[in-house]
Amino acid sequence: AIQRTAKAMESSGAITVTHVIDRHIELIVPGKPWEQSTLSNNLIALKLYKREFGSYLFAAVDRVFLGDWINDRCQTFDCRNKHRTRMVDLWRFAISRKWVELNEADAVMLGSGSQKLIANRKVRKRLTVEEFKLIHDAAPHWLQVAMELSIITLQARRECVDALYANDRDGYLFIVRKKTARDSDFAFIRIAKT
Repeated sequence: AIQRTAKAMESSGAITVTHVIDRHIELIVPGKPWEQSTLSNNLIALKLYKREFGSYLFAAVDRVFLGDWINDRCQTFDCRNKHRTRMVDLWRFAISRKWVELNEADAVMLGSGSQKLIANRKVRKRLTVEEFKLIHDAAPHWLQVAMELSIITLQARRECVDALYANDRDGYLFIVRKKTARDSDFAFIRIAKT
């Protein structure tokens, strides 16, 4: 029944944004070589699009609407560019299905990712020693170990939470920076425990 409804919608030309997203998730997303966190972030963004403008006719959503929506939602150019990239991919899929002829998302201007722009700089509030201790003391044991490991090794939260006792060998702690492991040998770190 769902396929009949989808085929009727497609033949009538009444393709909504939700329909395109659902078909994209079904046909394209499984073939993406994404890590689990990237997959999760992309699915969250696609659900956001469905919630915000999923009922709109896909062919009626133009570059002005998309540019305004992205600008209203994002404070940084990095955020804007990520939404734009997802939408470009969605429009490419729709073009491949002959639902639209132009990639409206591709016409949305890319923002500069330059760190010279204040809006692109990540703002992190450093914890004081007292704040660290307060969080540490209230945390479950596994998080306490991860927090201590992060202080000692200066590694990111993911590496500290994923650390195993098996990573402790021959007087060294072996850590793999998962985010860059495919790109560089520098992702493989050996820290002396002495």
